[in-house]
Amino acid sequence: MCIKQTRDIFYIALKKSIHCRQCNLMCCFATIIILIFAYKQAQSFPLKYQGKSPSDSTKKSPPDFEWQLSGSTEAAVIPDGVLKSGVTYDHVIHLDGIFHTEKVGLNGGRLLASVVQITSGLPSDHYIGDIQIASNISAQPSFRIYELSYTQNLPGHFVAAAGLIDMNKFFVKDDHASTLLNSSFGISPDIADNVPASIYPKPGLGISVAKYFSHWKLQASFFENDPQQRNSFNLHKNMVTFETDYKSERGITRLPVTLKGGFWHHTKIQTLPGTQPHSDWGYYLIAQQRVYQSKYRSAGIFLQWGSCPVSRVQVPYYLGVGMLVNGPLNDRPKDQFSLGIAKAWTNRQLSDAETSYEMTYLWQIIEPLSIQPDIQYIEHPAGLMRLHSFVFFLRLNFEVD
Repeated sequence: MCIKQTRDIFYIALKKSIHCRQCNLMCCFATIIILIFAYKQAQSFPLKYQGKSPSDSTKKSPPDFEWQLSGSTEAAVIPDGVLKSGVTYDHVIHLDGIFHTEKVGLNGGRLLASVVQITSGLPSDHYIGDIQIASNISAQPSFRIYELSYTQNLPGHFVAAAGLIDMNKFFVKDDHASTLLNSSFGISPDIADNVPASIYPKPGLGISVAKYFSHWKLQASFFENDPQQRNSFNLHKNMVTFETDYKSERGITRLPVTLKGGFWHHTKIQTLPGTQPHSDWGYYLIAQQRVYQSKYRSAGIFLQWGSCPVSRVQVPYYLGVGMLVNGPLNDRPKDQFSLGIAKAWTNRQLSDAETSYEMTYLWQIIEPLSIQPDIQYIEHPAGLMRLHSFVFFLRLNFEVD
C-alpha cells in the first residue's frame, strides 16, 4: 500500500465520524490501527536523513514499560485579593504509564495512558479574580483519564500520534518559561481564555503529525472542538493547529536558540438553533535564547507573543517575557531561578490590560523532591483599573519513576 492510498483511507475514516461518543472513539482507534498498518507497509520505503529526531535508530532501545508518579501540592496566600483575601490549597497527582511496542513487532511505537487527580481551592476564581490564572495546577476538582494515546515513529522521520492528547506537550511549548507558575507561561491566554482547547485539566481527542529536519520541525494537529465533552471529533467542528520550530546551537550569542511560530483555527459549537457555528483563529510566536553557559550554570531569556484578532473574544493579545537561570548558586547546580512578565489585553470597555509580574525559585531538596516559593504581583486583574493583588505560593513538587 502506498502513502497516497494510506492518506485516502485516513481521510475516509475521519469523514465518517459523527457526534455519538461510541463512533468517535471507534474513529480514534481506527486511526491508531491505520498508523500501525501504515508503518508496517512503509518499512519498505527507507528515506535518508542527516538530522536527529525521535526515530533515530542510533538511540538505545527503551525498556518495555515505563511509569512515572508526579505531583505538586501548594499553599496560596492572597492578602489583598480582588474578590476576597485568604489562604487556599491546590493539589495534583499524575500517574503515567508508557508501553513501548518493540516486543510486539512495532519499532518506535509508544502507548501512553495516564490518570490525574485534582483538588483545588481555585485561587483565581474565588480570591484573585484574574483571567490569566495565577497557578497552573488550579482547576475544578476531578479524577479522570488524562491521556490515552498511541505514538508511532514513521520512516522519513515523521512522528504521528492519536488519542486523548494534551496539545501543550507538542504545541505552544516554551521550555525557558516552564518553571514559572502562572498559567500564561504554559499555554497563552489568547488560546486558553478564548477557546476550549485540548489542554489541562481535560485534553480531548486528537491527531498530531510532525516532520523532523536537521534544524526544523513542522507539525500539525486536528483536535475536537470541545474537549470537555470528548465526543465532538469530526471534520466540521474542530481545532486545527500548525507550528514550525527552528533550533540552532549557535544563535545571536553563539549559544542555542529556538524559534517557534504557529497558527490555529477553532470552529465553535452552534450556540443557538438555526444559527451557524462561528470560528475563531489566531497565531503565536515564541523565541528562546541561551545567553550564558558554563559547566554548572546556564541562563536563558524568552519572548512570547499571541494574538486572536476577533472582536468577540476575551483576550485578543498576549505578551510574555522572562528569564531562567539553571544553577544560580555555585553549590546548587540543580536549582532554578526565574522571572517573568505576562500581559493579557482584554476586550472589555473601560478596562486595562492585566499584567502579572512573577519571581520564583525552585530548590531541589533531594532527587525526587523540590520546594518552590513564588510571588506574583497582578496589576489590573481581569482588566479592572486601579486594582491589584499580591499572591504568595509555596509549592512542593515530587517525581518518582
